[in-house]
Amino acid sequence: MFHAVHHVNGATLVGESASAVLAVARALRHGVDGRKPLCAVTVAAYGVVLLGASCAYYILTRALLATHAEDSLLAKALGKDFKGKISVVIYLAAIPLAFVQPWIACGLYVLVAAIWLFPDQRFEKLLAQEKA
Repeated sequence: MFHAVHHVNGATLVGESASAVLAVARALRHGVDGRKPLCAVTVAAYGVVLLGASCAYYILTRALLATHAEDSLLAKALGKDFKGKISVVIYLAAIPLAFVQPWIACGLYVLVAAIWLFPDQRFEKLLAQEKA
């Protein structure tokens, strides 16, 4: 995404900082390390951290789009940002489901990871077109 960015502002930096802080919080979490059975509160708390990171990404993309023209490479590549929006929705569903069955919530967390595992070719295609 940042290959398509031409300039940033303060909101962009705040969004990026929030993403970094939440990544550290995710790394420092405890309880879901395999040493004890899944606890609903721990799984839900992990979901809150993931939701925070997902919201930070969404805010970052909105801040970047606000500083670029509507017909910019970034705006074209992001499009409707389905991955970003669906991630927030899935995390919002998974957090309460952690109290029903923690494994369901974990499965939804894995689903979001799988969605992001497949590379988004929109940026590569548009960057290649721009260079040609």
